[in-house]
Amino acid sequence: MHSLRNLQQRFAESLFDEQSRGFTEQIRANGIGATGRLRVYRNNVFASLTSALTACYPVVQRLVGEDFFNFVARRYVREYPSRSGNLHDYGSHFAEFLDGLPNATELPYLAEVAQLEWAYQYVYHAAEPRAMDVDEMSRLPPDRYGALRFDLHPASQLLTTKYPVLRIWQINQPDYEGNDLVSLDEGGDYLLVIRRNYEIEIERLSAGEFVLLRELAHRRTVCYACEHALAMQPDLDLTARLRSHVMRQTLTGFCF
Repeated sequence: MHSLRNLQQRFAESLFDEQSRGFTEQIRANGIGATGRLRVYRNNVFASLTSALTACYPVVQRLVGEDFFNFVARRYVREYPSRSGNLHDYGSHFAEFLDGLPNATELPYLAEVAQLEWAYQYVYHAAEPRAMDVDEMSRLPPDRYGALRFDLHPASQLLTTKYPVLRIWQINQPDYEGNDLVSLDEGGDYLLVIRRNYEIEIERLSAGEFVLLRELAHRRTVCYACEHALAMQPDLDLTARLRSHVMRQTLTGFCF
């Protein structure tokens, strides 16, 4: 006699491993053979998870083509079965998976495009924050500003790339019109993906501004973050950048 947990584990293993044997004897045929019944469940699982990946990674699919994308998606589903009941959570390791595919080397930027698309997916579904009380912060004595720690907007992601991924993403949008040429020699991007007023924005940052926000996101003090930002970009206007991100709610809370 198998426990319910054991039966569930063996059932899941059989769905993701077509070579799995030994579970079919636990299935009552009732007009459809055990193998056929498993195939129905397996097809539904692979179809739903592939659809989730397609919805999350439309630009990756456009770059590689539908057939190759579906082939890669099936491999991914086998190696990374869903661990959540929410399909919006599925696909977080897709960029890492693509980066390890030898037959994707002709598109060296593909994994970074996937990183941007996952950041977009994450931001789209993330929580909406409470607005920062700017008036309260303005009443603080200036000598305490350096000790402040800020909260980065929960519906935001910071991303750095080696290739011009934002440009690649933009020209592969359905409504894009214009020059579709991209030179990989343009280099990479420092990006902020953020949802403001229920609209997702992708901002290209300077190197110093990226470091500033990254350190603040890690709960570093303003003093620490500013020092590291200036080390990266000595001409960065820290006051202007901090004020901009406070007023536009990139930063949504503060404490000491």
